[in-house]
Amino acid sequence: MELIVNRQPIFINENMLDTAIEQPVECDVLLPENNPDIAKILKCTLTPVVTHTQVQGDRLMVEGEGQVAVHYMSQHKRLCRSDYKVPFSRTIELRGTPTCPVVNAEAACDYVNCRMVNSRRLDIRGAATVR
Repeated sequence: MELIVNRQPIFINENMLDTAIEQPVECDVLLPENNPDIAKILKCTLTPVVTHTQVQGDRLMVEGEGQVAVHYMSQHKRLCRSDYKVPFSRTIELRGTPTCPVVNAEAACDYVNCRMVNSRRLDIRGAATVR
């Protein structure tokens, strides 16, 4: 009876990071020239999207944007909408230096608040969780 032994490297996937981080999304915006003035804010939504991830050494860089939609009533009693994109980035420390990393990152909205400063200016504050 003959025993054949093959020696090959076995690669093991190791989880370097599994966490959720709160990312603030803040901006002060002016309405575009062609939009009518604001009389009342009806609804404000935030949809965070991760656009780019990169690992350099023992650091993970996550970049994305928060897509903000503001629904409001104009002074002429018309329903209007204005969209904005707010970029964000975050650097996270890993517990080691991966050799061939695979990154799965996703973002979800925690909350968003929209305040009218004047009839043409908005103050938007919110937070997103990046996993």
